Amino acid sequence: MRVNSAGIAEDVSSDVTLRVYRPNARPIRPCRRDLSTLEGDMSSASTVTSTPATSTAGRFHLPGLDGLRAIAVILVIVYHAAPALAPGGFIGVDMFFVISGFLITTLLLREHAGTGRIRLGRFWLRRARRLLPALVLVVGTATALAPLIHGDLLVGLRTQVLGAATFAYNWVALATGNGYFDTTTPELLRNLWSLSVEEQFYLIWPILLLALLLIRRPWLRVGLLAAGTLAGMGWMWILTAAGANITRIYYGTDSHSFGLLIGATLAAALVAQARQPVRVLERLERPSWQRDLVGIIALSCIAVAVWGLRESGHATFRWGLPVVSILAVVLVWSAISGGIWSRVLDMAPLRYIGARSYGLYLWHWPLLVLLIAAFPDQAPTGAPSPLLALVAIALTMVLAVLSYRFVENPIRKLGFLPYLRALHARIWRFPQPRIVLASLVTVAALAAGVGVSGLVFAPTQGSAQQLIEEGAQSLKTGYPGPIAPKPTLDPEGLADGSEISAIGDSVMLAAAPALQEAFPGIAVDAAVSRNMNAGLDLIQEQAAAGLLRPVVVVGLGTNATISSAQLDRLAGIVGPSRHLVLVNAYAPRPWIAGVNQSLGDYVAGHPRVGLSDWASAIDPQAGELLASDRIHPGSRGGALYAATLHTTLENLAKSDGPPEAPSYRRHEPAHA
Repeated sequence: MRVNSAGIAEDVSSDVTLRVYRPNARPIRPCRRDLSTLEGDMSSASTVTSTPATSTAGRFHLPGLDGLRAIAVILVIVYHAAPALAPGGFIGVDMFFVISGFLITTLLLREHAGTGRIRLGRFWLRRARRLLPALVLVVGTATALAPLIHGDLLVGLRTQVLGAATFAYNWVALATGNGYFDTTTPELLRNLWSLSVEEQFYLIWPILLLALLLIRRPWLRVGLLAAGTLAGMGWMWILTAAGANITRIYYGTDSHSFGLLIGATLAAALVAQARQPVRVLERLERPSWQRDLVGIIALSCIAVAVWGLRESGHATFRWGLPVVSILAVVLVWSAISGGIWSRVLDMAPLRYIGARSYGLYLWHWPLLVLLIAAFPDQAPTGAPSPLLALVAIALTMVLAVLSYRFVENPIRKLGFLPYLRALHARIWRFPQPRIVLASLVTVAALAAGVGVSGLVFAPTQGSAQQLIEEGAQSLKTGYPGPIAPKPTLDPEGLADGSEISAIGDSVMLAAAPALQEAFPGIAVDAAVSRNMNAGLDLIQEQAAAGLLRPVVVVGLGTNATISSAQLDRLAGIVGPSRHLVLVNAYAPRPWIAGVNQSLGDYVAGHPRVGLSDWASAIDPQAGELLASDRIHPGSRGGALYAATLHTTLENLAKSDGPPEAPSYRRHEPAHA
């Protein structure tokens, strides 16, 4: 800040020059923050340097937004660390999108109003100084630690780092088939998808905004932005209705950028109604209890969404996320009014967390993945135990605070090269600077060496994928063909493999070698990601073609819920002349408990239907017998899968006796 010869106070700390007439002006001390802190990523502060006519101070605080960032990042962290507490906590990302779109657009519009132009180079440089330091630190640390903890963490890590480096993580993940809601793949840098969406927006949006500013009528610009927002929401709805993959819908910049656009629309609307657009961040009207009430209602509705929306529900993508974005923009509008509600959101703890939300967001997910891989017994269902979650949150807070204090903030203020020079100067103040410098260089070199070697020698497949492919390979010997149901029953007997049709998902596929060993001649038809709906169609086709055998084993609970109507349809297809065995599920997925409850209730009401209790059998030994995803069995796990089925068939044969049931011949499995 300086005072020129005309007595005008000028802020020269950023691209935007704000001039406010100050009669008899005296020199003003430089403020600690400049306008670049306004930029709208997850870590942006809401305090900006300004000298509005109504204030003699050189600092103007935009209230409430740090509090909203804090709420958003807390939702995301709780969703990942303790999903039962916030099953819809992923909507925190959409809140970030709205806040970012609002703040970035406000910054650009203020600059244009004050200078008549937008300096794109300066804007993108500030973006780089804001985002890259913490990003490089997190990616480098995670990449260095992954090889020391578990080889599965390295699978696909090269493409993840490529996506992080190019800010195209969302599209790289889609190209490689990785999904945000897929809990079976320990994808170390998965949370960077949202940062990529924001950065793609930041790259394109200033150019589009310059074109939009050619339109002289401000409210026409607002209308066009609102139309673009509605088009984005409609595109998400269309993709969902068309049955597109939910990860494609969630990751796509085209289908998930409407939150950024609706924030931009609010900024444009505030500029349109302001008499002096350059003062758009000042209170445009007096605080009112009505505005506070609207904000409280909007936050209450978001709380309902946190409990009501589910990651796999089509309602989430048809209307849930668009509604959350609308509620978030209402929250922003209410928060900046400066009323009682703004002061609540502006409390010191929330401001502290909000200012560091970028680092918190970056660190929490890699730390969770690393800790779960290091201590699998602390995550028996995929979600971390309360103790592990608390450890992850504590480490996240410590690292985010240190990163903000010693890396992010200094580089944002000084720039890259001045920061390195200042760091070098600080090191030389230590009693033994050469030893300190050598130690830092050695640690950095070792970390870089471990990380690079992990990337170079990373396996192409995880342990689960290897087991699945081994199972698929074992089935390539060919389909043995149909065997007609037999009319008599030997209650003491047991079906051999030639009488069994097994239809399942990737769990059964991984267990296929053990099933073939235990039941020679068994017909296994299993596929990755198959659910009950797809399985019913396949069983219907086999029955119509006469390929369905006397005993039908179905294991299709891993990938989706199962209803009683589906089970009734299954029993109708199998018919009274065959035996039906249902295999329950074991996986770190939220619907598994409901699936197993449905299967248990159905079997209890149908004595001629057997239940192979895979979940109870594997649970005590899951850490030893399953792959790192805690879903797919290895060779010993497959043997347990076959032994559990053997016991079920034996018990079913002893308890059954209708005259139309098929005969059973005893066959002891090879592993028994």
